Amino acid sequence: LQGRVFCSADFGLRKPAPEVFLRTLAALEVAPAHTLFVDDLFVNVRGARAAGLHAETVQDGRGLGKVLKRYGVR
Repeated sequence: LQGRVFCSADFGLRKPAPEVFLRTLAALEVAPAHTLFVDDLFVNVRGARAAGLHAETVQDGRGLGKVLKRYGVR
């Protein structure tokens, strides 16, 4: 994961600011529409959605499994 893990502070911002997501994806050269973000806080999910990402609130492993299945992530 070297070079692929980011902290919002790296950009001088904090989640849920949409710009955090956009800058991270720009660094990874990935389009927001091709990205799934999961978090346990809906406020962060809302920020990701505002940046154009697919985003879901997940509270536990079972919920994560359901979300990944829904999006076809294996």
